[in-house]
Amino acid sequence: MQRADGGWYDWEEFGGPAGAAPAVALDALGRLEVFALSPGGASFARRRQRSAGSTVWDPWEPGFGGAAGAPPVVAANADGRLEVFVLAPGGAGIDHRWQETPGGPWTASWHRFGTAAGAAPRVARDGSGRLTVAAIGPSGMGTFARRQAVPSGGWDTWLPLSGWSAAAPAFAVNADGRLEVFTLTPGGARLDHRWQVTPGGDAHPGAEFGEPGVRLAATPTAALDATGRLHVFAVTDASRVRTRVQAQPSGGWQQWTAFGDRLVAPLLSGSPAL
Repeated sequence: MQRADGGWYDWEEFGGPAGAAPAVALDALGRLEVFALSPGGASFARRRQRSAGSTVWDPWEPGFGGAAGAPPVVAANADGRLEVFVLAPGGAGIDHRWQETPGGPWTASWHRFGTAAGAAPRVARDGSGRLTVAAIGPSGMGTFARRQAVPSGGWDTWLPLSGWSAAAPAFAVNADGRLEVFTLTPGGARLDHRWQVTPGGDAHPGAEFGEPGVRLAATPTAALDATGRLHVFAVTDASRVRTRVQAQPSGGWQQWTAFGDRLVAPLLSGSPAL
């Protein structure tokens, strides 16, 4: 954790499960909440800061979730309530649980959110304040999305988002609040993207986004910089990092370029999550 003077505290054991990368979110009271999967996916636990910015954490809550098929994902509703989504064992479905009040207690039980899925879902909040959850069908047979009908409210039905996919899609939010999604075909030969025409509105039919002749090893990652432009980072099957940047905030895209010559070792799309 970073100190008030900008420096960093020494490493210390954080404890708890360590089966995959944890999910983390900031609650309405300014406290970080961490959700981590145990080895083998037997269960996952939750741990929270004692207060906003505190270096003291509450103990792990090991009974927060049962067995899971992949690491959980978490997002904040427009009203500040956190919501967690997790893939059930064997991909039998997607479950979710949420805070009943901003920064407050969680629902007593999990609720089934979606039917069988092929990988962990992804979640993001667009400029209209509504959450969107996306997941691939069993064996990658298409990508589907489900969106809140109103901010912090109920949910619309699942709708098709793209065709065959190698893994769950990547989400990004443009500076103007429009959601953008990137999906990778099996084998990494084609990367596509779709985007909302308006914040919270319908999605454009989409277009190919990848670099001709370049195969990707995994779904890319996207992030917004201080100028409001999205940066997309992808790893090729040759273990090289490529990047593509918007020409202007919420606008068109520049060409793909190399991102240094350092080799990386990605988790190949379709590989087990645990």
